[in-house]
Amino acid sequence: MTLRFFVKTALYRTAPFIFERYRLARRHRRTIEPPLSVNGVSADSVWQNRGAVRVRAYTTYEEYIRHQSSKFAKMLANNGGFSGRIIAKNRLMFRRHFLLAIPFLSPTGKIVCAAARDGTEVEVWRDLGFQDAIGFDLNPGPNNQFVVAGDFHKMPFEAGSIDLLYCNSLDHALDLDKFFREAARVLKPGALALIDLTDQNTGAGPWEATEWTRAQDVLDIALKRFSAIVSILQDSIWKSTLLRN
Repeated sequence: MTLRFFVKTALYRTAPFIFERYRLARRHRRTIEPPLSVNGVSADSVWQNRGAVRVRAYTTYEEYIRHQSSKFAKMLANNGGFSGRIIAKNRLMFRRHFLLAIPFLSPTGKIVCAAARDGTEVEVWRDLGFQDAIGFDLNPGPNNQFVVAGDFHKMPFEAGSIDLLYCNSLDHALDLDKFFREAARVLKPGALALIDLTDQNTGAGPWEATEWTRAQDVLDIALKRFSAIVSILQDSIWKSTLLRN
């Protein structure tokens, strides 16, 4: 499986057009109309303090859904999603971070990736031998074989059914405590969540729903729902943290 992973990574970098999902995304580039604005939500819209984090003050929850869904739609419309080089770079990053959790997992374990967008992280899990991996996202894009539709705040999985949940997009969640409560619900007792975070020093971009200064502020929220931090990997700007349910 390790050989499969590295061969596919090299192919994504040099010949991504051989992959069906890559071709499909670019084929839909001409059929998806990009939003003319960020669905009426501006980068300088009102923010509200919520403990150690700040959240964007959407008028309604439906506005939040529309706004967050528009990001991937715009990416697909503008350039057909991620380039082969970016996919290859992300695959290597995901593998480094996943190595933190792999010793605790069975090859038959069920893995869920939250806010997986195009599903690169799901594909990496499968290429590493974990075939029961799936992602969910508000907007999975067209014909996505790796990602189903789903919401951070009401995850589409049965209670106690998941062995590991992965996420690197918590700045797109509107309610971090609700996210971690849902994560704890769908995970089996004693199962794991792998969370990638950065210290945010530049402020939120046009699509972020939540911002914080220190990654530790988010981990403090997580530890209200999870029993312990198992291990941490610092990888460039990323703090990859393994939490036990």
